[in-house]
Parts: sequence; structure tokens; C-alpha cells
Amino acid sequence: MKNSLILSFILFLPFCISAQCDDLNNHPDGKEAALKLFVYRDFVKAKDYEQAFPIWEELYKCCKAGNGNILKDGITMYHSFAENTLDDEKKQEFYLKSAQLMEERASCYGYKIRKKTGLLYYGFRYYQIGKHYYKHLDDYEKAAYYFEKSIEADSVFIESNLIGYYIYISRKRFKKEELTADSVDIIAERLMKTCNTDTVRFKKAKEKLKDEIYKIHIGRADCDYIVQIIKRTYDKNKHDDEYLMSAIKDLKRFRCDENHPFLLQAIDDYKSIPEHRKPVRKTLSVQEMKVEFAKGIANDSIPAEKRYKAAMRLGRLHQQDKEWEQALKFYNKAKELNPNSGEPYISIGMLYLSANKTCDGFERQLIANAALDQFRVARKYEDAREDAKEKIATYSEYLPMRKYIEIRPAYEIGQEVTVGCVLEVKTVVRAKD
Repeated sequence: MKNSLILSFILFLPFCISAQCDDLNNHPDGKEAALKLFVYRDFVKAKDYEQAFPIWEELYKCCKAGNGNILKDGITMYHSFAENTLDDEKKQEFYLKSAQLMEERASCYGYKIRKKTGLLYYGFRYYQIGKHYYKHLDDYEKAAYYFEKSIEADSVFIESNLIGYYIYISRKRFKKEELTADSVDIIAERLMKTCNTDTVRFKKAKEKLKDEIYKIHIGRADCDYIVQIIKRTYDKNKHDDEYLMSAIKDLKRFRCDENHPFLLQAIDDYKSIPEHRKPVRKTLSVQEMKVEFAKGIANDSIPAEKRYKAAMRLGRLHQQDKEWEQALKFYNKAKELNPNSGEPYISIGMLYLSANKTCDGFERQLIANAALDQFRVARKYEDAREDAKEKIATYSEYLPMRKYIEIRPAYEIGQEVTVGCVLEVKTVVRAKD
């Protein structure tokens, strides 16, 4: 049944293998001339994109669908150009060109069948385009458009990460008043239904979805609203002391009057729990805090957002104690737990600077390169963009001058090196303009 539906879909597709998807026969000097140009792929494999690009461009202009690699290689090259330029306008231009090629790739090859799901490639390609607009171009409206197209094509077989990305950008658009709260709730409801079709595959996605919706609710909350939210789960959890303590804190935080009936009920219910069942609250030592945070981070039942905050806190505790490798470990864990935040990259950049501050002068200047690598990644994320820009402006001044690099035979501009006398890291040698 699925195959017959796919066949009927293919038959009614727009005829895209035309001028938009010309093959090698469309080269003005014939197919043989086009085949000779595939020497560019050796340069691509060697990551020598400057040599590859002009040869690739000729093929792209006349026969972009000559084989499966022309559009794919173009995306790779433009992405690399964007990652390696410090010119923000050029970076934007390269990422936009990469998006164009991704759209063309979907158009030319989306009708093929994906082995993993047995569905047309369109859904997966649309997901990739949406992620590109979200991560690299900050165009949340375009990202949402392609995420919707991916859902339409793949239904419950969508990529699990799409759910986290889509609800995150929906919350951001809500904050910018581009979407109403009701619109976000509709999106969330559809995504939750998808999560419930496969609770194992969508486990992390469901956690992310809950976290983002909670943030929207909190952002809209006054006393009446928070009461409505808590009442949805109250009866089921009113014998749980930690749940009650959290509910009481939320009710007070959102300005519920101290005589509000629901707040008084929650307090009475908490008091009715036997004392021996209530956890003993004590002040923990730094070492005990590290152990408790590590346990929480490893507990998959705790929401990802809470584990992310714990990982960031634990990274800072290790950094304060000069346990550099451990600090790096938990900052990297924070990146994994919240791929939508730039804060871990800021922390890692500062960690490299702190750990290696006893290095000699030139080595410290090279460490600035490694820190700047992290700050440039952080600049892509809304929550860290302004901080990253300030740090890039500050620490760019720490880079070595070109003349000091040139007198050192072991180093040259653009060379990948391992730097750091305490905490080692790979970076590329750059000079201060």
C-alpha cells in the first residue's frame, strides 16, 4: 500500500528534472567535457575548496543534477566558506547560497526513496533545510515553514530532533509576538501526539517539548493562570512532598495572595505529610554538591533543562577548583543537553583562557584563538549572541601580530595546531589585523 502511494505521488510531482535539474548532457561542450570536470571532486575530498570551486561552478551552472554529488559538494563548500569568514555579511551570503542549493537538492532528488523509512526523501531534506535556516540564518519563520513541510511528508516518521527545534523556535516567535500562545499550543499538541506514537524514539524530544511549553506558560502566568496549570496535575501528585513544595513556591512567586484558597490547601496538604517522609534539607559541601549534581545529570527521568543547568553549575564548580578536564567534560555535557544554547561555548572559551593563563606570552596569544573559536560558535545562538560579540571584540586584541608569527618557523597563518600548557585544544593560527 505504501509503495503504491509513493508511486502515485511520484507520478504527480512537478516535472523537476528539467532546466532546474539538468544532467551532464546539458554541458555546452557535451557529456564528455562535463565528465572531465569531475576532477574537482579530488580537491573537495582534500578539502581544497579554493581549487575545487571554479571547476565545480561550471558544472553547477549547466548540469547541477549530473550526479548526486554536485549539489551536495556545493553545500559543503559554501558551508565551509561561511564557517571560515569573519565578515558577517559574507557569512550570511554563503549560508543563503547553501540554503538555495539545499532547496535545489530537495527538488532534484526528493522523489528518491529513503532506505531508513521507505519514504520519499522530501521529508528528510525539508528537515535539513529547516534546521539550516534555524541554526545558521536565524530565520525562524522559514525554518518553521520547512519543518511543517517535513511533518507533512513524513508524518510520525519525522526526525526526532525536529520536535525540539520546532517548539524552541515557536516559543521564540511567541516572545516576538509573531505567534499567539494558542498557535503555539496547537503546534505543541500536534508534536506531543507524534511523541506518543513512539515513546522510546521520542523520549528526549518529549522532554524538550515539555520544557519549552512550561517556559511559555510561566511567561504568561499570573496567579489565576498558574493555579489552572498546577490543578491539572495536583490530585495525582498531592502526596508528593517535593511536588507540593514546588507548587507552593510557584503560587507565591506568581503573586497569589497568602489567603488564596488553593495556596492554603497546598500548604495544608504539605503539613499533613509525616515528617519522616520529608527530605532532610542540609547545606552540602562543594564535594557533596558535585556528587549530587553528577547524579542528577545522569538521571534521564529529570527534564533535560534541569540537567543542563546542573551540568553548567557543575562545570563552574570544577573550574573554580582548577579541575580543568572535569570542567570541560560537564560544559560539553551541557551542550549535549541543550543544543539550543550558546552559553556552554562561552564557558568553554573562558575555561581555555583561565586554565592556560600560566603559559608563556606567545602561547597565551595562541590560546586566544581557541577561545575565539568557541565565542564565534556562541554568536550563532540568541541567548549568547551579545555576550559572544563583546568577547570576540575583547579577545581579538589578544591575537599575535603577523610579524611575530612569521619569525617563528614552527607556525604559519592558517595552520592547525595544538595549544595550551595546561588544558590542550586544537585551533587554527590567526593573526591580529
